[in-house]
Amino acid sequence: MTHKETLVSRDVTIRREQQRNLKTSQHKEMEFRQVNRDSNAFHQSVDATNDHYMRDALSKVRQSNVTLPDELTRIHGTYTTTHK
Repeated sequence: MTHKETLVSRDVTIRREQQRNLKTSQHKEMEFRQVNRDSNAFHQSVDATNDHYMRDALSKVRQSNVTLPDELTRIHGTYTTTHK
């Protein structure tokens, strides 16, 4: 028994081709981002260490005695027993 392909309209063919092209371009973009992920993470880390404003702000936060209430940190799942 032979299988004959069903005829489809030109609009359907164009729409399918556009969907195929979209999937291909999205796949290429995803691969590109995956390849560059490690490099981007490294550059973000280097940029963060060179950001004097953020480095100074973080050192001030570390020196501060201000803490969050235990009830709030328990709700958000960030509670540790070393708070006090």
